[in-house]
Amino acid sequence: MMELTAVMFSAVFSYIACYLIYKRFAVAVWGYVSAFVPRIPVTIVAMTGGTNLLAFAWLSHTVGILIYPIILMTVGIGALFFLTIKIIPTFANLFASFKMDLPVLTKGLIAVSAFIRKYILFLILGVIVLVFFIRGYINKPEGKKRYEGLLLRLPVMGDFFHNLLIERFSSGMATLIESGVPILYSLDISERSIGNLVMADVIREVKKEVSQGRSMSIPMEKTDFFEPMVVQMVRIGEEIGDLAGMLKKINSFYQEYVETFLARFTAMFEPIMLVFIGGIIGIMVVGMFLPIFQISQMGGGGF
Repeated sequence: MMELTAVMFSAVFSYIACYLIYKRFAVAVWGYVSAFVPRIPVTIVAMTGGTNLLAFAWLSHTVGILIYPIILMTVGIGALFFLTIKIIPTFANLFASFKMDLPVLTKGLIAVSAFIRKYILFLILGVIVLVFFIRGYINKPEGKKRYEGLLLRLPVMGDFFHNLLIERFSSGMATLIESGVPILYSLDISERSIGNLVMADVIREVKKEVSQGRSMSIPMEKTDFFEPMVVQMVRIGEEIGDLAGMLKKINSFYQEYVETFLARFTAMFEPIMLVFIGGIIGIMVVGMFLPIFQISQMGGGGF
């Protein structure tokens, strides 16, 4: 039983260490990367001659917010992968030497571990092929349009992507119109630079009716893509002759929404991810230690 006790304490230490390392390493990596991220937009601004500095500064803020959740998830998956291919097989060999009937949870964990260890190269290759296939499909106009449409239909995140597009559209249009570019040309530039085929189709419909002499607010309302508040503010801007000013106010509203959403998302993501990873590790601990308790009872009720 001394060997069993040593394995048990070693496993406990490994589970706890993996969880703590997962959390600490994610924080450490995030601290390092977040210190580097703000330099990226500065480099881009230097390369482009300093154009649209505010847009790049906001991009830096957005990227900095999203870095930590991505690192947290990556490190968490790595920790679970280590436990699956290293710790569980140790227990499996120990249980096999006792030739005992294992609980269903333990059998399931051992089966999953054995499957991953046996087919790990095929799984990695399959993921790589799948990623390249998806990327290739998305790079095609039809695939990209379907992908972007899917993003806009997602629960919760769909509204975020929708509002992000309106923020980008209002920002670009406000800058162009304020610089003296005619509305029709501004719409044409926005259509080409928006970077989203769904939004580009919407702008194209607006541009088509504006070219026929209609005000911009009328086709915007017909598309059902823009919220009534946006349409109303554009209409007021057209009536008072300050469309660029109204677009700036629209942009400020949606930029604040995007920043608030990202801040709340990251604030909720960390505890949810920690609970999720901790829950999976807890299931592994229970699944591996149930047979150990049975062995201890078989050996006289103690170690």
